[in-house]
Amino acid sequence: MKKFLKNENGVLITEFMVILPVLLLWFMALIVFYDAFHKWMKFTTATYTISDLLSRQTIVEDSFIQSLDGLFDTISNSKSKDDTWLRVTSVQKNDGVISILWSVDTSHVPQPSFLASDIQDSIPNLGIDEHLLLIETYSPYIPAFDWVGLNALTLNESVATSSRFSSKLINLDHLNFDEPSDDGVDDPLE
Repeated sequence: MKKFLKNENGVLITEFMVILPVLLLWFMALIVFYDAFHKWMKFTTATYTISDLLSRQTIVEDSFIQSLDGLFDTISNSKSKDDTWLRVTSVQKNDGVISILWSVDTSHVPQPSFLASDIQDSIPNLGIDEHLLLIETYSPYIPAFDWVGLNALTLNESVATSSRFSSKLINLDHLNFDEPSDDGVDDPLE
């Protein structure tokens, strides 16, 4: 019996068999967290690219904004193209009140209407009569393994940007004729 207790043959393989499941679980968790971070980085990059593209426009139509959904899907490398969507909102501050001039979303499912107070936290401080665009993007993320502590979630990002070449972005499908056209851009209807 003493000889059997002193024999250390096979100890290394026994330790390896005990540690192997822990190493495999750790490796799988590492893959899930890397994938989530990679997806979030591509998602954020796509959002800022759409924001930059829109900031360089002076006049758009709803069809142009709808086409940006495909560009967003391509840049973010989204696998669920039907579930990703974006919303572009033109916001103005006038007499201390923030108002929504127009908003277009690319969702295939009707989204609930929202008020300026709903997006208040996403908007930086604005000067009087200052306009900006708020670009919001949404994409689902489902991890390969949900037991690592990362559940399915919806990634969303909000970017506020100003128009580069005019004081505001004009949407031909949402013209407001009561508002004076002093934005430095020729009236698109003239």
